[in-house]
Amino acid sequence: MGKWLDLAARLEADGGDNRDNRDNRDNSPSIAANVPNVPNVPASLPLPLADGLKLLRKMAAPRLRRPEAWPAVVSDALGLARYGWAAKALALGWSPFELFGAVPDATSDPAADGLAVWLAGRKLLAITADYAAADDGDGGRSYFNRREAHGAVLLWDLGR
Repeated sequence: MGKWLDLAARLEADGGDNRDNRDNRDNSPSIAANVPNVPNVPASLPLPLADGLKLLRKMAAPRLRRPEAWPAVVSDALGLARYGWAAKALALGWSPFELFGAVPDATSDPAADGLAVWLAGRKLLAITADYAAADDGDGGRSYFNRREAHGAVLLWDLGR
């Protein structure tokens, strides 16, 4: 036990930057289940995306094919950013439209909707350069394949 006390005393006296590099995230079940284990991914998003997500928090529901889905879309978009999925996806080459895009009206092709719209409240499990996997709620997985977002606008630009 004395060795530990000596080591602690030396580290304290050193005054250098001897920070513990362990992962100290809150690993409570409600959060840990949604936090990807992704080393070396930047914690922040590019400023235009971060600003857009701030706008999204305050936005009223725009005209959509399913206006009742808006709260889940906002929650899923914010969750992608909060839990590091968006940063990882951007690092893997995803575009902002593939993550946060949505078709602006009922006549547009819903296949252009981004991941945040597609999730519809499902828990994201994994993301790769080509697809995202989510829990389908029945013990299986659903997959979102990256695709061109023709006709989509970013969620915070809907209704402008």
